[in-house]
Order: sequence, then structure tokens, then C-alpha cells
Amino acid sequence: RAHIAFYQVCFEQKGCDRDDILAAVDEAIEDGVDVLSLSLGGNPGADFSEDPVSLGGYTAALNGVFVSTAAGNIGPNPATLSNGAPWLLTVGASTSDRRFAATVKLGSGLEVDGESLTEPKDYGKEMVPLVRDMGGGQCTSESVLKAQNITGKIIICEAGGGVSTAKAKMVLRAGAFGMIVVAPAVFGPVIVPRPHVLPTVQVPYAVGQKIKAYLEAESSPTANFIFKGTLFDTPRSPMMAPFSSRGPNVKSRGILKPDIIGPGVNVLAGVPGVVDMALQPKEVMPKFDIKSGTSMSCPHLAGIAALLKNAHPTWSPASIKSALMTTTETTDNTKKPIADVDGTQATYFATGAGHVNPKKAMDPGLVYNLTAAEYIPYLCGLKYTDQQVNSIIHP
Repeated sequence: RAHIAFYQVCFEQKGCDRDDILAAVDEAIEDGVDVLSLSLGGNPGADFSEDPVSLGGYTAALNGVFVSTAAGNIGPNPATLSNGAPWLLTVGASTSDRRFAATVKLGSGLEVDGESLTEPKDYGKEMVPLVRDMGGGQCTSESVLKAQNITGKIIICEAGGGVSTAKAKMVLRAGAFGMIVVAPAVFGPVIVPRPHVLPTVQVPYAVGQKIKAYLEAESSPTANFIFKGTLFDTPRSPMMAPFSSRGPNVKSRGILKPDIIGPGVNVLAGVPGVVDMALQPKEVMPKFDIKSGTSMSCPHLAGIAALLKNAHPTWSPASIKSALMTTTETTDNTKKPIADVDGTQATYFATGAGHVNPKKAMDPGLVYNLTAAEYIPYLCGLKYTDQQVNSIIHP
């Protein structure tokens, strides 16, 4: 039952302009908002006195407004994190236990698992020829044309070298029956499924290597798909999202960032339209899509902050942040430490305090409060000039 207001700061011609961001924050404060969700990337190396999200976020905190920001989507490399100011909640992305299951069945009898947003009716159980393109799996327009006739066949493509949904449109025009997309090795077991114009199963890199080994070993390889719909209780959930930007905090090594992680992979999201869909006549454009990114986890935390603000109207932004961060989970649904995509235990530079637990955050037992003015000595400790400090705090 929250009242939600939208403030547009990004435009097709000029992008996300600094003045538009600051004006929107000022307008939101004037409108009386309690929580701001800012899924805006910044320059990881920018000083807080130059970054509009940091500047606007301080003004918001000064006026009692909680600010949730996205950590960025250029992980898993270290020191890639944006929005590292301590008065902001910086949110990384994790998986959930939900997946959109699909299986690739090979002619050898081997069945390997992936994910797909496809759920065609009457797909058929007969095995069809399995081929690869002549461009090392990149499935460019040139390499698909060079491939053997792919009409009525399943083609295997790498996720790199172009957007897989664009590749799907291309192989559909070439007459393909279906497509297998192999995720990059850096994604580990995590799949980020997209809607494709023909039946498509996306598989992890390790699974893709098994399919390729079968394809090369057989003179007449075949395959087919088994679509299983939505499944829950995926083991080792939550897990770090491979794209979630990581610390350390470039501009303030003494402040650990990100602060926290929340659901940011394969989130059901309202959209104005799904550009990758191939609609038949009279079909209605879907109003929802599956999205991934810290722009999905950031509003999750903003929504939880709104619930906390409703339950504790007198709490400051710092108190709400404290409640969220001191009640996190550091283990997954198998009771093991939250894992990174390479199978190792995720570090603090990936998870921050851990994965959000909204129920525990409602009653944390203890909160640490901080006023906006108490950040000023911290800024002086960063050796900021008086002019830089004044640009942030607007004395």
C-alpha cells in the first residue's frame, strides 16, 4: 500500500545528467518521500563531492530520507563498485532459489540442465540434428550462413560476441528448430535467462562443454529440449550474482562496501514492453519481463526500508540502515556460507554484511544512529578541501 512516485532523470539524448538527478532528489524531498531508490551507476573513482548520487543522497539523509543505491553491474572484478558514500545503502545482487528449468536431452541419452523462459505447447519429443556454426560458436550472421544447413536443427552458440536474443532472431530466420546458449565461464552455475524468439535453453559453461564434447564425438549428433517450468528450492541459494560489482571501496578504503546484498537475478519486473518477443497477430505485448542486475536488488532493499519506516516512523535513515545490516544472513539454504560463482566462499567485498532478512530487520534489538552532520569529520578525514565539503553538505 505504498505510494510510489517516479522521477525521470535519464533521457535518450543526454543520458543521466547530473543536474537532472539533483533536481529530482530535491523535488522528491519537497514531495515528502520517505525512501529513495536510485538504480543509477556512477564512476567508481569519482569523489563524493563530484558524484550526483552521493551529493543528492547526502541532502536526502539530511532531510530524513533513506536512500538505497545500486552497487553496479561490472563484477566480479574487484574495486568496481559505485555509490560508495557511507550515507548511502549500497546494494549488491544475489540469486534466489527460483529457476526456470529446462533440460537438453542428447542422442547419447545424457540429459543436462539449464534454464529457459520458453514453455512451448506440443513441442514434440523427437530428436533433431544438433549443429554448431563455423565461427567458434559466436553465431554471427556470417558464421551462421557458413554453417551447414540449419533448417529444422538445433544450433549451439556462445553467449559472448553479441546479445543472445539478437542471435536467436538471426538463427530463426535461417530456419533453426532451436538454440542452445552457453553462458560465459565467469558466470559459473548462474543463468540469466532471456526471452528468445525460438525455443532456447541457456546452459552454464561447464554444461556447454559436455554438449560440445558429445557433438564432436558423434558423426550424427542429435538433441531435444524438455521444458520443466518454474522450480523452487534450488540448492546453494542465495549465491552471489556474477555481475554484481565488488569492493573494496575505491574512494574510502575504511568503509566496507557493498553494505548488503538482496535478490537481483531473474526478478519478475514490470516493463513497458518486451522488445525481444516475437508476437503473433492479436497477441498482447507482455507487461512483465525477467530482469537481472543490481537495479533489481536496489529496489528490493528500498521496499524493505519502507516497511521498516512504517513500523518505526521515528527511525532515522542511519537507524534503518543499521537494522538491515545487523540482521543479515551469511549462510545459504544448505546452511553453508554464501558462495561466489566460482564455488568459493563469497568475501565481504562481494556480500557486505550479508543477505537481507526483512523479518529480523523489523526487530533488530539494537540500532546505531547517526546524524547527517556526523559525516562531516569523516569527510575532513578524507582530506577534502573546505570547498569540497561545502559542495556536499550545503552549509
